[in-house]
Amino acid sequence: MADAETDADLDDLAGGVGDEPGKWLAVGAAGLSRALAQVMFGAAVPLDHAPFVGLWMAVGSRSERARQQVAALRRAVPELPVMTDIDEATVESPCLLLMPDTEAPPRGANEVAAALADALALGMLAARQRLYLVTGGDCASALMKRLDACYIDVAGEWEPGMVLGYPQGNRKWPLLTKAGGFGDEALLVRLLRSLD
Repeated sequence: MADAETDADLDDLAGGVGDEPGKWLAVGAAGLSRALAQVMFGAAVPLDHAPFVGLWMAVGSRSERARQQVAALRRAVPELPVMTDIDEATVESPCLLLMPDTEAPPRGANEVAAALADALALGMLAARQRLYLVTGGDCASALMKRLDACYIDVAGEWEPGMVLGYPQGNRKWPLLTKAGGFGDEALLVRLLRSLD
């Protein structure tokens, strides 16, 4: 069994798996998939996608990198609505950031994930041509359960480690997934600005 904490660790791990594929069972998140795809198939091609008119981001990961990405986003786009009381999220908001309230008493990971998933699913079921992002495996699993989806039909990679797909193949639900600890500090800023 091997574990990875950085993109470089994943690249090294994927190289080992690629050298002896029958010896390994690769299990992991988008970052591992990216590294394996690079080893097995070469460089990625640009993703061609439909234009999106909004973006809801649910950041459930507690990683330091996710906190840095949120802080950079809030500095760059101070007018972006931030919902920490998930019950206040309204489907009319074209762009918003959903995240746990850091001032509230701590809650369990499953409770936070379920609350974020409920809010994200509310938007997904109501709006069209909006892009959705979920970070953190607990949140992604909770969202899939909430949508009653068993798989994600992968369309491609938005950026390294950030996969665009469609839960249960439903093209009305464009979803980006990302492990909380991956991507540089400006990733969420670039994502939001890419919609302009």
